[in-house]
Amino acid sequence: MILAIDTATQMVSLALHDGQSLLAEMTWRTVRHHTVELAPSVHNLMERVSVAARDLTAIAVVKGPGSYTGLRIGMSFAKGMSLSRTPPIPLVGLPTLDVVAAAQPHHADRLITVAQAGRGRINAGRYQWDGAAWQAAETPVITTWD
Repeated sequence: MILAIDTATQMVSLALHDGQSLLAEMTWRTVRHHTVELAPSVHNLMERVSVAARDLTAIAVVKGPGSYTGLRIGMSFAKGMSLSRTPPIPLVGLPTLDVVAAAQPHHADRLITVAQAGRGRINAGRYQWDGAAWQAAETPVITTWD
């Protein structure tokens, strides 16, 4: 059972995957309330599908780019959950824009992903279709819509 956590932006997302299928997911908008909303939301998501913390076999968490505070909160929470077990369960960091790209269907061989960066800026990454999945074509940049 994998718990996935994305706190990189104001859109927070959680998901539970059993290795075969997605069991539950939730996404909501928060404005600087990641700290007080994350733990109760994880609890509610797991409770909704009768999954206990002891059932988790791995935790995936986005590692950026994104909001420094949001990333810090998500990573700290994920690390705490991992280390609460003996032995600790695996903790995997995933690039934010890779997660965005993976969710996109293949309609063309090139893709540009974007994520809010704050102060009117965006994080942007270019991706190429390799025949099976999106692969990063270059290092992401921080830029503006202009």
